[in-house]
Amino acid sequence: MKQIILSLLLALATTAGAQNFDEYFEDNTLRLDYVFGGDSTSQYIQLSQLYKQPRWAGRRTRLAETFLLGNAQINVFDHTSGRLIYVHTFSTLFQEWLNETEATQMRRAFEASYNIPFPKQPIDIRVTLTDNHNKVTTVMTHLVDPKDILIRPIGDNGIPYKYIKKSGDVSQCVDLAIVAEGYTADQMDKFYRDAQRAADAIFDHEPFKSMKDRFNVVAVGAVSNESGPSEPGRGIWHDTVLRSHYDTFYSDR
Repeated sequence: MKQIILSLLLALATTAGAQNFDEYFEDNTLRLDYVFGGDSTSQYIQLSQLYKQPRWAGRRTRLAETFLLGNAQINVFDHTSGRLIYVHTFSTLFQEWLNETEATQMRRAFEASYNIPFPKQPIDIRVTLTDNHNKVTTVMTHLVDPKDILIRPIGDNGIPYKYIKKSGDVSQCVDLAIVAEGYTADQMDKFYRDAQRAADAIFDHEPFKSMKDRFNVVAVGAVSNESGPSEPGRGIWHDTVLRSHYDTFYSDR
């Protein structure tokens, strides 16, 4: 019993130490660009690029806790002590594709980007992918030195935006971005009306309705050269800012 209590106390002490945001991170964002690739029998993870962005809009407490179990995970460790200091879970389109027949016939690669708070000192990042039975299929660990001169700083990209709901600072609220896709320059007024209607619809339902004061909603007026979505199944391809389209994996979505 004493050993169990001691183990619990040590675990609590480790977790508490790992949740001190200001000890390990600064108020900026590290964007991680990865490539996930392979086929149904073997997969790989590759680091593509690192970016530094101003401000950190994510959580600042309970940093090393797992809230939702996806089929992939990013674990961030302090390089010096080996302590777990941040956890991010997610699910990927690549892993969904692995369940398609095509994955037994060829190899493909998918790009993905994730944000973590920008570290003050070197960190080790471990990226893990699992299958539908939560069995680890591939792992990649890499070092990030915040002083690395090849971490590209990015700031304002010049795309106009406006808040259609502002409840507070990004450190206290969840920022929800509604990005224009398939809207041309002369359709921006329509986009902002559509964004407002979408936001109103979201906050008309629980649990968002009773917690609406914890959200900011920003409408990003990214301009497309052509109007409307691409629909490959109908032979329609439009030049849009995000290059999105229906018929992913040949389904109607």
